[in-house]
Amino acid sequence: MKRAIQRVPFTSVLFVAGLALSGLTLVGCDNVAIASGTDTPNKSYTSVNGSVKVGADSTVRNIESVNGSVNVESGARTGEVDSVNGSVRIGDGAQVRGLGSVNGSITVGHDVIIEKNLGTINGSMTAASGTRVGGRVSSVNGSLKFSAVTVAGNVETYNGGIALLDGCLVEGDLRVKKGKFSFTKGKKPKIVIGPNTEIRGAMKFERPVRLYIHDSATVGEIRGAEAERYSGSAPG
Repeated sequence: MKRAIQRVPFTSVLFVAGLALSGLTLVGCDNVAIASGTDTPNKSYTSVNGSVKVGADSTVRNIESVNGSVNVESGARTGEVDSVNGSVRIGDGAQVRGLGSVNGSITVGHDVIIEKNLGTINGSMTAASGTRVGGRVSSVNGSLKFSAVTVAGNVETYNGGIALLDGCLVEGDLRVKKGKFSFTKGKKPKIVIGPNTEIRGAMKFERPVRLYIHDSATVGEIRGAEAERYSGSAPG
């Protein structure tokens, strides 16, 4: 009797190969739990088919996971955090160098510092008040919802909706790009610039969108879209 062959996603193969080449130790089918208060700033932790938890107030280097969730608890400090096929959660007051996910959601708590970029391909992203992103925020197909978050770079997407609410500040541009391929063909991304939000750069749209801007928001030049103003807590 022939044994069935399980196909592994190509992105996961590339990710695992990259980890092996980097010299990091892979932990197969095991969960990785880093105790609260751990101080190992030069040690990276990785897992395949298991979750990774970084305890509160810990300091570690990079966190990488394939087919498992990542949970960085409050007050922890890490290097790059990357996940394939797993959700990522960053607790209040944590600090990470960079944050990315291929097929999982990203949830960021209050007062988090992301030193460089924040991005996802197919997962949603949410971030709570007081959080600051030092670089770019990008998405391909996932939605983005921020509340009172500061982004030093651009906010970019291809197919995902964007909601910048409750006094967000984007110091760069907001861009909706036109890609060669779209999994939501014919559906216009919904872009909401909420109360007291400020976009200091230009707003550039390379594809049709539904654009709503609150009366109290401040935005720069708008290219490629017509905005509908609203005054309530949410657009109609």
